[in-house]
Amino acid sequence: MQKMFQWKVRRTLAFSIHELAVIVGTEITCRDLVPIFNGFLKDLDEVRIGVLRHLADFLRLLTPEVRHSYLEKIPEFLTTDNTRNWRFREELALQLLPILDLFSPEDINSHLVPIAMKLAEDSVAAVRHRAFHVLSCMLKHLNEASNEQLPFDFVNGLLERFAQSNQAAKRQMFAHTCNYILMEGALNLERFALDVLPSLLGLAADPVPNVRISLSKVLATHVLSSEYLTGPSNPHHDDLLKTVHQLKSDRDQDVRYFVSVSVALTELGESVGNVQPNTIPV
Repeated sequence: MQKMFQWKVRRTLAFSIHELAVIVGTEITCRDLVPIFNGFLKDLDEVRIGVLRHLADFLRLLTPEVRHSYLEKIPEFLTTDNTRNWRFREELALQLLPILDLFSPEDINSHLVPIAMKLAEDSVAAVRHRAFHVLSCMLKHLNEASNEQLPFDFVNGLLERFAQSNQAAKRQMFAHTCNYILMEGALNLERFALDVLPSLLGLAADPVPNVRISLSKVLATHVLSSEYLTGPSNPHHDDLLKTVHQLKSDRDQDVRYFVSVSVALTELGESVGNVQPNTIPV
């Protein structure tokens, strides 16, 4: 197929094959368009970006059996002809969001979570933040499933890969991911307090200022604006109070600034009412 016409023509077809699928219907798409689509997956990045940008639209038109077969192909988008082509990876992160609705929680956990984890470690900040958002949405999907083990395994994987890493950049990624988890309501606050908050508060002792700054921003933006997390029902309320006081006297002025934005008073419980959520960017 690739020898039959130039890459610019193939690129045009790659960007529009999902529209052809709408016209011809599921049966003809699975029989005649899927082989062409698969050929585009192995093409130049200039062509592959076309099928990637409308990946969810195309998968939605397939039968469940054919759609499921693409779970093994989606990771191939992590590899590009030019590693500096970060917008390709950003597009992959964007496509993962609508794709979540097309697969079971078990499939998400087995096939899509590893892709998002990889993107969360990307060298480009724009890609990472897309991935943090995707990870929080994935956790929300898993948390709504009947299998309670799935969100438990997800959180443990997040802690092991990021919070407990010996790389400061990954520990900072954990703080960013917590920000999105709280923003999206991916976990109820009770589970967040039990399973995630202790590791988040542990970043207060991190030797790298940027990690502590990210922690301060998460606390100021989401934690200290939560009535539950700042109240006595939180099993780690005392630890939170100690962490806030520790950060308020941190040797780095940026750490002190961000946490003090939300804690104008010395007593944590008294300061909660003055906090406005979602006002400090992470």
